[in-house]
Amino acid sequence: MKEGKLIRIPFLNFDYNRGPRILYADGLFYFMQFDWYYTDASKYYANYPEIKEGKAIHNGGVLYIPKTNGERNPLHERLFINISPDVHEVFPTIDNPKSPMRSAQANRLWRINGDPNHDNLKEEAKRLRSLGIENLTIRYHEGIWRDGGESYTFRLETAPGRGGNQAVKEMVDYVKSQGWRVGLYSNYTDFAPVNANWNEDWVQRGPKGEWQVSWSRCFAPKPMIALEVERKNAPKIHEMFGSNHSYCDVHTAVSPMSRVDYDYRVPGAATFRRTFECYGQILLNEKKAYSGPVYSEGNNHWWYAGLTDGNYANARPELSKQAIFPDFQLLKIHPLEMDAGNVHATGSEYLAYTLAYGNIGICDGDETEMMKRYYMLQPLQEHYSMIPIKRIEYEYNGKFVTTSEALINGYNENARLKLEYKTRFKVFVNFDEKSWTFNENGQEFTLPQFGVFASTADGDSWSLSGRPDQVPGEKDVDIMHSKSMHYLDTKDRYYNSKSISGNGQIAMKKEAFGWEIIPARHFDEFGFDPNLIGLEDINLKIESVKENGLPGDKVEARWGRGKYYIMGEVAQALKYRIVPYVGSVPVSVECKDYKVSSGQELILKLPSNSQGPDYQLAWHFDDRKVKTSLNFVNNIYTTKVPVLSEKDQHFWLKISTEEHGYIWLDFLRKL
Repeated sequence: MKEGKLIRIPFLNFDYNRGPRILYADGLFYFMQFDWYYTDASKYYANYPEIKEGKAIHNGGVLYIPKTNGERNPLHERLFINISPDVHEVFPTIDNPKSPMRSAQANRLWRINGDPNHDNLKEEAKRLRSLGIENLTIRYHEGIWRDGGESYTFRLETAPGRGGNQAVKEMVDYVKSQGWRVGLYSNYTDFAPVNANWNEDWVQRGPKGEWQVSWSRCFAPKPMIALEVERKNAPKIHEMFGSNHSYCDVHTAVSPMSRVDYDYRVPGAATFRRTFECYGQILLNEKKAYSGPVYSEGNNHWWYAGLTDGNYANARPELSKQAIFPDFQLLKIHPLEMDAGNVHATGSEYLAYTLAYGNIGICDGDETEMMKRYYMLQPLQEHYSMIPIKRIEYEYNGKFVTTSEALINGYNENARLKLEYKTRFKVFVNFDEKSWTFNENGQEFTLPQFGVFASTADGDSWSLSGRPDQVPGEKDVDIMHSKSMHYLDTKDRYYNSKSISGNGQIAMKKEAFGWEIIPARHFDEFGFDPNLIGLEDINLKIESVKENGLPGDKVEARWGRGKYYIMGEVAQALKYRIVPYVGSVPVSVECKDYKVSSGQELILKLPSNSQGPDYQLAWHFDDRKVKTSLNFVNNIYTTKVPVLSEKDQHFWLKISTEEHGYIWLDFLRKL
C-alpha cells in the first residue's frame, strides 16, 4: 500500500486493551476477524499493530495451545475479510439475541453500592427516593455474602454476623418498596478453597496442569462447573431474597480467552469458545432466574452483547484517552443491550461520553452529581436505549460529514458529533476545545467542550449542557425539561427563561400527590411559570418538607411577572411541595422593561382602581434595601432604578398597598 492509518475500535478488544484495528489504505477500509462462534482456538492475538515499509499488521492470528495431555485441537477456523469504502460495512456483526429487558430497564439508571451494612443501604434508598430518584436499578457487592475474609461465591448463606439471610431479605424488600430493582452480587468465575463446596476437580487447569488463579485467594472454576452451579443456585437465591436484578461480576470483564480450561478430560478443552458458550449461557440463565435484567462488569463485554442486558461500559484504554469513534458501539452493541456509561468524569463531561456512546447513566458520586445524572438523563433514556441509530455525523467547518470521511481526515480527534436515532431523537456533543454553535428546532445553541444537547423530535423532553440563545453573557447552564421532571443548574449565575428562573441547582418532579421542588445542592431563589406544570390560572403556595416527611418552617414565596418564586431555602427543609391554593392569582404591577440599568426611569402600569400615590416602594437586593418614590406625571406612574453593582443580577421592587397588600416586580441588571 502507498500510505495508510490504523484505527482503534472502542470496546472491540480481544483481551484487556489488546484488540484488532481497522486499516485505512488506498481509499478503502479493511478489517479481518476469525469467527468466534466457529473457532476451536485457545486464543486470538493482536498485540503488535503497525504500518511499516508499505505493509500493515492490523490483526494478529490464532493460537492453538496444547491440552494437559500435550495434544492440540485440530485446526477449525473461518476468517472474515471485510473491505469497503464505508467503514460501517467492515464492522464484525455480533450475532447474539438482543436483550428482552428493554421495558424493564431503559427508563432506569443503574447504581452500585458496596456498603455491606443493611441499615445504611435502607437509609440510602429512602433518602435518594425522597430526592426524586425513582427509576433506579441498584446492585450490591460481595460484602453481602461474608463478614470478613471468607468465601463470597458458590454459596447460599449470607453474612451470619449481620443477620444472615433474613436480614438480607428484609433489606431487599425495603429497597424494592421504593420502586427500585434490586440485585445481589453473584460470581461464577472465582472459587475459594475455604468454600464449603470446595472440590479441586472443579478448578480450571492451565496447559501444564496448574490451577488457574483468578483473584486473590481464588481459583477459576471450570466453565461447565460454573454453569452447573449457577443453574442450581440462581433460582434459589431469587426465591430466598426476592431480588429482581442480577449483577454477575467478572464474566464480561475478562476475555473468554483468559478463562480457558486446558484439562484434557473435559469437552472443549483448550478452546475459548467453550468458555464463551458457558458464560453466555450463565448470563441468559440469570435473567430468567431473577425475571429481571442481568448486568456484568464490562470491558470485554462485546462478546456477550444481548446475552447480558447491560454492563459497566468500560473501555481499555478509557474512552477519554481514545479518539471519538462511537460507531461500533452504536451500530453493533447498542441495539442488543443497555450498557451504563462509566468514564472517570463528572458533570457535563460524564454526560457527554454517556450520550455520545448511547449508554444509560450510572447514578454515582455525591448527591449533587447523582441528581444531575438522574434528572439530565432519565427522561431521555427510553428514547434512545436499544433504539437503532439512523445517522452518525461529524461536524467540520460548518458541514456534517460521514464517519468514513471523519476518520480519513482526523475530524473525530476533537469531534463535534451529531446522532439521530430512528425515533428521531437527536444528540449533539462537542468534544472540541472550541465552542460549537448550531441551530436546532428553530433555536440557537452553543456547546462548550463536553457540552451536550439532546431532544425528542416533539421537543417534549430535552437536556442541555451549554448555552441557549436567550441567555446573555458567556456562562453555561445545565437544564432539562420533560412532562414529569425539570432540572436547572445555573453554575453560580442567575438564569432566566420564559418558563423557569433562578440561581442554584434545583429539580422539579411530579410525584403521586403533586409537584415538588428539590434542591440539588443549594439555591438562592427559584421561579417557575405555573403553565410549566399544568397549574395555570390558580393561586399557589409552597410548603417545606423535612427529611422525616413532616412539614417544615414557613416558606417565603411571591409572584413576579407570571412566575411563582421561592425565595431561598428554609432551614432543615429537604424539599418543597407546590400546593394549589384557594383564590385567584394576585394582582400585579406591569413594566415592559425587565433588563435595566442604573438610573433608568421605568413606567409602571398599576392595577385598575389603584391609589398609586399612596403606594410605598422599595428596591430589594440580596444585601440591601433602597427606598424609592412613585411619581405620577401626565397620568403615567414612574420610578427610577437605583445604582446597581456587578453582583446585582436579579432584584425586586416591592410595592406596598392597602387594597392589594404587597405586590412584587422583578428585574435583571442589563449586561
